[in-house]
Amino acid sequence: TGYGEQIKETARTTEEFHQVSGREKEELDQKLQILQQTQYKHPLISIYYFAPDARKQGGHYNKTTGCVKKIDVINEKLMMIDGNEIAFKHIKEIQGDFFLSIMESENIT
Repeated sequence: TGYGEQIKETARTTEEFHQVSGREKEELDQKLQILQQTQYKHPLISIYYFAPDARKQGGHYNKTTGCVKKIDVINEKLMMIDGNEIAFKHIKEIQGDFFLSIMESENIT
């Protein structure tokens, strides 16, 4: 009875996790710092991140858009209002108009 399920599970593909480094890492760290300082505003952002698979090695890259609830620096997680929690180490990219306005104001001063 479980044989068909086993075959499906074995055939199911996952992606390999690729850690960010260099310039991408610096940019992510900067954006996480901005989010930490302004989390009370609950900015709207889009995040491209790796979601580990619960049953086998690897996982999948996902993109989600939503408002930030909290930046948990102790547990290194970004928490979204919709309940999604994303580990800092799994974040590949963060985007949002919110960052453009912050970076423009920093260039003005």
